[in-house]
Amino acid sequence: GATAAWYALYLGVAALVLWFRILAPVRLNLRHRLRVESVHQEAPGVWSIVVHGRELDRLGARPGQFFRWRFLAEGLRWTSTPYSLSAPPRRDRMRITVKALGDHSTAVALLRPGTRVWAEGPYGSLTGDRQTSPKSLLVAAGVGITPLRALFETLPGDVTLLYRARTAEDLALGGELEALARWRGAKVLYALNGPDGRRPNLTAPSLRSAVPDLAGHDVYICGPHGFARDLYEELRAAGVPDSRIHHESFEL
Repeated sequence: GATAAWYALYLGVAALVLWFRILAPVRLNLRHRLRVESVHQEAPGVWSIVVHGRELDRLGARPGQFFRWRFLAEGLRWTSTPYSLSAPPRRDRMRITVKALGDHSTAVALLRPGTRVWAEGPYGSLTGDRQTSPKSLLVAAGVGITPLRALFETLPGDVTLLYRARTAEDLALGGELEALARWRGAKVLYALNGPDGRRPNLTAPSLRSAVPDLAGHDVYICGPHGFARDLYEELRAAGVPDSRIHHESFEL
């Protein structure tokens, strides 16, 4: 009986790997025929890539989610890397925004229109489905703005975005954020280094001062792991319940 159970477990894992890592991606890419449509710079070292395809609404992708992307170009075809959608997905196109942090992300800026794209996903749960309050605070650091920019456009209710960056020149997608804020009557706040390079302190008192009724907000966080961890502790100290703090972090 134990032998049969172990065989069943092995076969079950093999079936899941076969479906989710091979058959489902093949089906997705044959159906949607993804290709790079355009590449343009958003900020120093930050690039947006628009991907065109067929019937992309059938993917079921939501703002806040990510795909694993494989660009079939020289030097990139053997690497699959996760990048979040930086705008709500449309019927015929999706967009990601990438910061040059390594060889792969740097090479993405050199992609040419027409390059074939292989994608797996969508993945991730940093979506509007987790919203429990009519008020939301989105806190992004650096390139963590990408999934939160998509949520900033689509989350219902009263939404405030707090964007942490070193300088004003490092604010990727800043023009879009300002336009979205005007369109939906939302707020955009910036936490930039001072003239002497000193970092602003995102503490419980400063967060409560910037966002009235902070404890009544859902808070979405995206940024480097250390930033997300420290901010989580400050939010808890400010009275935000654990169930209302939703985060996704990445390592630099």
